[in-house]
Amino acid sequence: MLGVVVPARNEEKAISLVIGNLLAAGIDTKDIYVVDNNSVDDTKKIALSFGVTVIDCKLVGYQAALNQGLEYLKGNSYSKFLIIDGDNEITYEAICNAMKNANNYDLIVGSRQNIKRIGEKIVNKYFYRLYGVKDMMCGLKLGRLTQFNTSNNLSFGIDLLDLSCVNKNRLLNMPISLNARNSTRLGNIFVVNIKLLINLIYFLIRIKVK
Repeated sequence: MLGVVVPARNEEKAISLVIGNLLAAGIDTKDIYVVDNNSVDDTKKIALSFGVTVIDCKLVGYQAALNQGLEYLKGNSYSKFLIIDGDNEITYEAICNAMKNANNYDLIVGSRQNIKRIGEKIVNKYFYRLYGVKDMMCGLKLGRLTQFNTSNNLSFGIDLLDLSCVNKNRLLNMPISLNARNSTRLGNIFVVNIKLLINLIYFLIRIKVK
């Protein structure tokens, strides 16, 4: 059984589009979980109007929202997860393609064509070399809940999944196009790049020690 996690913070302008795309892709409202990351706008109210479940996450942060959403799925008998960011950057076509391939792969990760942040490019280079994942920070991921690393503690979801248990022959790096968006969920580009590189170093040290 597949559950959808939609991390969202102050996405009142986009959340209805995201939920609408998920419903149009054939996903039932009972399997859609919007994780409201302490929004101060009408994100929660709009999501509830669709009849989906809203999970309140008071700890601000993308990774905190993903953690709470995946923990909820794990505790409610789901076997698979689909992560779709709440900013409507992920297109309807990408969602449909992921769903179409859900039974053919153990892990599907969206692969964006034009990544601007140098920190993301460096992270992706190492994750592709280590695990075959081309775009670790893409806002579309579909996999098995057994891949969820419940002890993750690095920013931006770098260690959210245990990729060492994924068979590369059962991994799909799915090329996707993106909807335009007016802002970024990650913040100042310079600060983000520094944090990404620091967290990558921690990650590489950790797996080397193991």
